[in-house]
Amino acid sequence: MRATLEIVLQHGRGVVNDQVIRNDRPRLERTGITGVLISGHPHLDDFDVLFGADRNVVAELMTLIPLTSDEVA
Repeated sequence: MRATLEIVLQHGRGVVNDQVIRNDRPRLERTGITGVLISGHPHLDDFDVLFGADRNVVAELMTLIPLTSDEVA
């Protein structure tokens, strides 16, 4: 999570579901993890968004799925 947040901060923008965050080198030492897929949790269906009284989105649960350089490509 920390490595993903560092990439997000470096790019100066937030994330959205189904976004792939790429990096040109591994983010975690001794791994091939060079990216992350931001996605809704596959088992939560409609329970990954919390709405306020005015039906605006208050919070959204996003799952971080690590990706290797081959998967990012």
